[in-house]
Amino acid sequence: SIWVQSVTKADSLSEQDRNTLRDIRGLDAIRLNPHLLFGARNWDVFDAAGRFLGEATMPARFTAVKFVGEEVYGVWKDELEVNYVMRLKVVMKQP
Repeated sequence: SIWVQSVTKADSLSEQDRNTLRDIRGLDAIRLNPHLLFGARNWDVFDAAGRFLGEATMPARFTAVKFVGEEVYGVWKDELEVNYVMRLKVVMKQP
């Protein structure tokens, strides 16, 4: 399958997010991986032939890093901004 992440619209960023962008504009990590700031929680999922299968929404404060089979690996931040490695299982809803 192919997963395509939506992009967060600039006008939906909070004042804190806009300030963060101004503060870290020059960091190499953001230049190398801009989805760390702009990636939305919603992903469009397509099969190998390009047919749309549906939309997936990641948990709040979760950044997907790697997709392996039916699992998504990533980083989740708690309320204190502490990072945790997290594995999610992908479950497809039947129509």
